[in-house]
Amino acid sequence: MAGAERDPYFVQSLQRGLDVLRSFQDTTPRTVSEVADAAGVTRTAARRYLLTLRDLGYVQTDGVRYWVAPGRAMPSEPTPMSTGQALVTELTKLSRKHGVAVSIGRLDGDETINVARAEAPKAPLMTVPVGTRRPAYCNSLGRLLLAFQPVVEIERYLSTASLLPYTHNTVTDRQVLRTLLGQIRRNGHCVINQEMIVGLVAVAVPIYTSDRNVQAAMSFSVHARSIPNPRAVLRMVPVLHQSARRIEGLFTEHRQAKSSGKSVMRTTSSRVNPGATRSTT
Repeated sequence: MAGAERDPYFVQSLQRGLDVLRSFQDTTPRTVSEVADAAGVTRTAARRYLLTLRDLGYVQTDGVRYWVAPGRAMPSEPTPMSTGQALVTELTKLSRKHGVAVSIGRLDGDETINVARAEAPKAPLMTVPVGTRRPAYCNSLGRLLLAFQPVVEIERYLSTASLLPYTHNTVTDRQVLRTLLGQIRRNGHCVINQEMIVGLVAVAVPIYTSDRNVQAAMSFSVHARSIPNPRAVLRMVPVLHQSARRIEGLFTEHRQAKSSGKSVMRTTSSRVNPGATRSTT
């Protein structure tokens, strides 16, 4: 933050590079000027960071605009204590009310990363710590997120991913998976019946940005023995959608607060030290 003292180890150029990465929280292509404004750096610095990220494979460019390279997930913005606590409260409330495990995940390459989780209140079938990675094709979060990727990225995934049979239910036929992804995109939810772990049934819905890009997914998971049949989890879809909307509101409030704070930081920094954002590693 502006004016805050940093420990001697703090690398400010790394912070600025991460700010540049975080300006790509959706798939919208951006010019150097747009990235510079969003990240709070000069155009010259933004261009250098973007060219470095291009060389590292994180972004692509047509010479004018830059966008996230296929299969790359951008780092999440740090979540303030109030937002993080509200998120934990929301997931815990849902878990206790419905007796299910509740997860939020994002896509990173060919895998899903678990970014938030509330375990089922009674005898969870499995424990999934935050940060756990799982193959995208056979868990509800990952398959839903795959369904909302651009067609070219879906085809890349289907042509290159290793589709291993984790259980007797795992879908490993690429054409079948392609059909399922289309159905998920049309329906707006994904049901997985014991494809990764025997006994685990899950349903997931998308979490959108304010401009209707899918930024993450949210799921309920239950033991198969607790429901009459796998499709019974569909009754949870309306509840999941309602909760996803509340979480979208939390993320939007966080971004707005961060954007407002960053504007102040840019103005303050330019008054105190006009050349501060031009430092390099």
